[in-house]
Amino acid sequence: MTQSSGLRDINEFVSASPDDLMATAEELGIELPNEPPPEAWFAPEEGLSWISQLQRHLTANPNAVGDADAVLADLAEYREVLDTAKANDVRWHFAVDF
Repeated sequence: MTQSSGLRDINEFVSASPDDLMATAEELGIELPNEPPPEAWFAPEEGLSWISQLQRHLTANPNAVGDADAVLADLAEYREVLDTAKANDVRWHFAVDF
């Protein structure tokens, strides 16, 4: 959905520490071709802007996903977290738990 609508892909906000990436790769028996990139952190405003764009897009195009109401509810929760991060001047990123 994000590519077809011109929105930033959620995966652009995913990051982890190089040590965590290397440990996970070792656990999974994967050899990394290069040194992992440094951990990326984002300003809350980047996430809040992205969420606003997604909310507008889904409100205008509810058939863009299987359950727009559930996705909008999740986005509202993300907004609360990022509002708190902004109020406390804390940077953020999404993480994947293996």
